[in-house]
Parts: sequence; structure tokens; C-alpha cells
Amino acid sequence: MQATTGGIVDAETSAEYDEKVLALSKILEEQKEQIESVKDLASKIRAIKLTKPESSPQPVSAAMEKALAEARDLTEKFGATSTEAKLAWETVEDIAQNDSSEAMKNDLTDECLIETIEACEAIEELQRALYVNEHAGSGRYQG
Repeated sequence: MQATTGGIVDAETSAEYDEKVLALSKILEEQKEQIESVKDLASKIRAIKLTKPESSPQPVSAAMEKALAEARDLTEKFGATSTEAKLAWETVEDIAQNDSSEAMKNDLTDECLIETIEACEAIEELQRALYVNEHAGSGRYQG
């Protein structure tokens, strides 16, 4: 057994680890061009980003107006704590949530682009680390 900074590792485990690291390194090298393309396109899309419209109150939909009127009527008729009123106000909340989800789609797209770019950068860093690990004995780093 050989001692390492992480604990004691036998030769078989070390060889298996080295084999898997080498296989991962080869796969990442084969995918390098595609990863760069994804990162480049995500960066370009993010740079093109259209200006967001000014944040102004959304027009109230007909469904929302109807739900609000019904919720008010049921609250007045049965009381604010009644089951009928509570269900009506839940309907108002559901409609409001659905109306606002459309406005949030652009923000989610931006977030996904940022995460894509960060994932590509993490893969590139992993490739560098694997290269250094693979060539640790050569004394040269070319990554």
C-alpha cells in the first residue's frame, strides 16, 4: 500500500483511479470543440440580449377581473373565513401567478445562459486539472 495525502490507497485502486481519470480526460478532449461552441453561442446570445420593456403594470385580464369580482362577492356574502371565499381568493392567486409567469420567462432564459457558460468554464477547468494530473511527471504544463 502507498500513502497519499488523502489516506491510504492500494495499487489496484490507484490504477483504477488513473484509468478512469485518463478515460475522462480523453472524453473531454473529444468534446472540447463542442463545449467551446456551446460556450461561444451562449456568450453571443447573452451579448445580443434585447432591451427589456419598462416594468409597467400588466393589464388585468378578463379572467382576473371576473375572479376578483366573484371573490369579493363571496367574501361579502359568506365572510372572509368561509370556504367559498377562501377558494375564490385562491383562484385569484392562481390567475395572478399564471399571468406573472409569462413575464418571468426571459429572466429564466438569461439565467440558463449564464449557467451554461459557467458549466462550460467548469468543464474547461476540469480539463486543465486532468491535463496537469496526467502530465504531472513531465514537468511541463501546456494547457
